[in-house]
Amino acid sequence: FFFQAEDGIRDFCLSRGLGDVYKRQSLDPSQDLLLRTLEEKDKEEKCDVTSITPYTGFNILINILLGTGPYALPIVFAQGGLLLSIGFLTVTGIISYITCTYVRECLSIANALEKVESGSSTPQQSVFSYTKLIEMSNLAEIFLNFPAKAAMSILIGITLYGILGFKLLATSESLSRGISFLIYGDSLKLKDILPFDPDSLMLIIFTAIGLLFCLGEYGDTSLLQDIVGFLRTLCLFLLLAGGVYSILFNGAAPLESLKMADFSQFQNVFGSISFVWVLHQSAPGILVPLRPEKKATLSFASAYLFGYLILLGICTSGVLAFANLTNDCRTTFPCQLQNLYNINFVAIPVIGQILNFYPVFNLSVVPVISITIRNNFLELVKGHQPEQQSREKTTKLEKLISALVTLIPAFILAYLFRDNIGKLLQYTGTISGFTLMLIIPCLLLIYGRKKAAAENLPMSENIHKSPFGHPAILTGLISVSYTHLTLPTIYSV
Repeated sequence: FFFQAEDGIRDFCLSRGLGDVYKRQSLDPSQDLLLRTLEEKDKEEKCDVTSITPYTGFNILINILLGTGPYALPIVFAQGGLLLSIGFLTVTGIISYITCTYVRECLSIANALEKVESGSSTPQQSVFSYTKLIEMSNLAEIFLNFPAKAAMSILIGITLYGILGFKLLATSESLSRGISFLIYGDSLKLKDILPFDPDSLMLIIFTAIGLLFCLGEYGDTSLLQDIVGFLRTLCLFLLLAGGVYSILFNGAAPLESLKMADFSQFQNVFGSISFVWVLHQSAPGILVPLRPEKKATLSFASAYLFGYLILLGICTSGVLAFANLTNDCRTTFPCQLQNLYNINFVAIPVIGQILNFYPVFNLSVVPVISITIRNNFLELVKGHQPEQQSREKTTKLEKLISALVTLIPAFILAYLFRDNIGKLLQYTGTISGFTLMLIIPCLLLIYGRKKAAAENLPMSENIHKSPFGHPAILTGLISVSYTHLTLPTIYSV
């Protein structure tokens, strides 16, 4: 990292390569073989974005998976019942992991097709290696057609605007409550005395900060992801410890007094929990720069397992500790379960203030989501670029315009749902989120494999091939997806 070669080599993605260095020097014909070897190595190592480590990949995934659930789901568990909610958390988590392996395989197939078409494959490099960032909307175009790409872009936009709007709204509300308690010892005092809504002011400020982070690329947030990943993990354990502490010293709610399965809340539970597991649209941006590639499975599997256990612990302990309480959280602890779980701890000195600012960590997720929306928007407007052209940097003006297109609708959504944050979570997750998590990856894998077979790609050599791609599993998942799309409507009537 601290030493540079002649052309400023620090990262394999940014370097022009050793071949370019030696091409500027006079070589004897006898050295042609060395030059050709170095040029082939250049082709092998070039990619679209700055590399990230498996640890950073794990942190990005954790920041996505646990950016919303720890403070949004405890109230959902209380409303829907422990058994129903735990069942949904488990089933949707497993489905999400399986279909994420589908996205990984589809990305490798698309990269292989690009290499075959451009003739850029080399003996030193697997044809299935992740060397080019191809967003999910472009996967639809490569495997199907442009209308499929347009439909995918719209679906991704709906889902991500909902996710981004929720994160902006949750962060602004928590900031307002935290600052109010720090100054007045009352989490709502600021709202009572100001002539304007402090939540709306915080929403504007946080949106503006998010805009600054949206002008870069995934790899540019590596340091931010690592720092926030560490701090988020600390706060997650504090949230878990807070619920356990209240149970130990104040007692747990009797199980017979708690809901186990309230099917009138089916749509709420279904939509909110599905919302948490939607990360497929950001998977290509994490996978392409992750090196070494063979560690991708470890990063994803460990992030899913860690995320599931943390969500299970926090939500269950939160329901047992606070579900039966009725007192207000403005100045006392323990208190009734809040729509944003971190607010339950606002009256605890020091720890409460740290936890109340937990949603601020969404600052690390905002650029990931925003860059995904931006890239899909640019791909839809500019069209699919050949490999050589795709390496040309997007202009600052294009990034600024697309960042505004990303954040302004999310801001409007957050403002419109500022008095009912749970509905935004529910509506986004119910249809578009679960579709993006389940139906789309299955269809992409089916048509991607057909495309690979037509091009005679050696799929047995693909290290990214999903172990869950058996036709019976695919058929079962598609059947489940249609069932889950109809059940929320049935139970909501």
